[in-house]
Amino acid sequence: MLEIPEKAIAAFETLTGKTICVHPMHYLVQTAIRKKYYHFYPFCERRKKTMDAVCVRFDWFEVRANLWKYADGAVKICPAGLLEWVMPVLFEKRCIAILFAAGSRPPSELPDGIPLLRATEEVPGIPLSDEPETSAGEVETIMEALRQLAARLTLWFESVQEKGHDPVELGREDLIQNFFQERYRMAPTLKELADLLFLSSSRTAHLVREMTGFSFSELLMRTRLIQAGRLLRGTDLPVSAVSRKSGFETPSHFFRAFRKHFRMTPAEYRAGKAHAGDENSSGASSSRRHRMERNDRS
Repeated sequence: MLEIPEKAIAAFETLTGKTICVHPMHYLVQTAIRKKYYHFYPFCERRKKTMDAVCVRFDWFEVRANLWKYADGAVKICPAGLLEWVMPVLFEKRCIAILFAAGSRPPSELPDGIPLLRATEEVPGIPLSDEPETSAGEVETIMEALRQLAARLTLWFESVQEKGHDPVELGREDLIQNFFQERYRMAPTLKELADLLFLSSSRTAHLVREMTGFSFSELLMRTRLIQAGRLLRGTDLPVSAVSRKSGFETPSHFFRAFRKHFRMTPAEYRAGKAHAGDENSSGASSSRRHRMERNDRS
């Protein structure tokens, strides 16, 4: 049952050639749909390296704040000028997820009847001329396909609800890990995780420690540092960009935390002098460390 959403999304992507990004708004959706939380479109990776904060503000404070008005979906023009399709997944008038379909250069005229959400902040100097232009007909076709995907996910959600699944059955440790993987670049709070798990903040803090061997703040820091290590090894991004993409407020904070954790500077880590880190001195039990390391590799 829980595999249905990812299969439905994969079918949409195969048929349309558009990549889906999901913002889950309910723990069932977050559990069933993994690794779909960020816009890893080639355009974004090539062009938006200095505008993460602008994009986040647009998606969170303009798109998410107004999308409830558009049950049949909308298109958005992001701060870089890229067109994307956006669709709320609704169940009993509650939004359980938001779907984003990767876009391209907007057409000269959008079709009538499809609402448009346009960023109030713009980032100049990002050319779109080498991006494929979307036709008005394609805008309508992708919009309808996205409506069908949302309807499929609503039917799935209704079926799961009827079977009475809860967070314990689905695995709270997975929910905790997914929470941090989704939100490490933002400023997640213990209260947000508690709401996701339908627990008190104090019980959630205890549960995080019990299941992972780390406190909430320690697990957040560890998630950010692991991501930083991946970017240092797998990209040629400057250290300042790695710091920002890993959720650190300032490069100096990142440098201190990285050196404390890995016992070397980011430059030394990137050069391959060692990749040991301090995993074996984390304080977690060996079995918990094994689970954490398995999740790190996934």
